[in-house]
Amino acid sequence: MPITSSKELKEQIAALEARKVIQQEALKEAFGERLESLKPVNLVKTAFMNLSTSSELKDGIIDHTLGLAAGLLSKKILVGSSNNPFKRMLGSAAQLGVAKYVSEHSEPIKNAAISIFNKILNKKEKKKPVKDYR
Repeated sequence: MPITSSKELKEQIAALEARKVIQQEALKEAFGERLESLKPVNLVKTAFMNLSTSSELKDGIIDHTLGLAAGLLSKKILVGSSNNPFKRMLGSAAQLGVAKYVSEHSEPIKNAAISIFNKILNKKEKKKPVKDYR
């Protein structure tokens, strides 16, 4: 609809200015939300929330952590506190090999650990004396 009078022009300008104010406020609010989401604390929270929802990623992290721990343990057992460079190199190779093997075949290892843990818990529960309240 074409503007034909100065009154219509002023009304149209006022409507556009009001729309501009509303859009500026929305933009400021969106910018504030984005700025808040980029704070380090919120980035870490978001990462952990995503991690907790992604079971595949969580399993991968657990598998690799288990592999690294097994590798470090095997190196410590083989090398100990030796300063022999050949023995230390052999220990590093064993560490890498064990870490890779354990991270790739972690499911049976986790199942065995859970079964051992459950057996230990069951033994402790059986040893608890039952009180007789007669």
